[in-house]
Amino acid sequence: MPSLPTNPRRRALTALAGWAAVAGGASAQTASQSRKGVLQVAVAASNAAFMTALRNQLANNSALRFEMAIGSTGALYAQIRHGAPYDVLVAADEDTPRRLVSDGLAAAGSQTRLGLGRLVLWSARADWVDSRGDVLRQLHTERLALANPKVAPYGAAAQQVLQKLELATRLQRLLVYAESTAQAYQFVASGNAALGFLARSQLRGPSAPRHGSSWLVPAQLHTPLSHSALVLRPGHTHPQAGAFIQALQSPMARRLLQDFGYDPE
Repeated sequence: MPSLPTNPRRRALTALAGWAAVAGGASAQTASQSRKGVLQVAVAASNAAFMTALRNQLANNSALRFEMAIGSTGALYAQIRHGAPYDVLVAADEDTPRRLVSDGLAAAGSQTRLGLGRLVLWSARADWVDSRGDVLRQLHTERLALANPKVAPYGAAAQQVLQKLELATRLQRLLVYAESTAQAYQFVASGNAALGFLARSQLRGPSAPRHGSSWLVPAQLHTPLSHSALVLRPGHTHPQAGAFIQALQSPMARRLLQDFGYDPE
């Protein structure tokens, strides 16, 4: 993994300047529209709670404003590939931002790490999910929700956990695949699934459920969930794109990340 410059704010701004030079062939009309519009941020569903809190904090303390489009990291990647006009991506992994840079759809050097997400097994039923996840071995007809592993890093991590625990084959018929961790939560909260794999951040904050039981999955059971963000091609002329990346690197954002259950890298 490439080393990070010592000054991440300068790195982000320099990357934007370099990207603007490379993308100089863009029409003046497109650039003008980008500068005038509200910053459009594509947000992985596992980051939605943190990003909502960040937006509320910024509304009270700065002029930075942004709108969010929420989905799985893989689904957002596909939308960006097909021309969705997002200015920034806040992903649940680091591979997708690297692919976007390789595809020529994002500013090289603008990527910033947020922290390590944590996977949890959650049920709306109190005192059911135990502290070691043994409830998984007791499932017979109950449905187990997880995000689609093909498009969601947390779904891929959940699948790795089941494989490590040698439960993937036995539980296959009980799995319910969601489009994202947000939908996986809805499946469990609505009773359509008995329990599900979610991001710990979904169980934090003012809108988090106040009931249920959960198991914090040991990090060694799956690939690290390294969240990151970067500026996309439409954001290269947006005056607030660099400020947004700086906001993600601020002490206030770091405190929020800790509050929402992200581990530092």
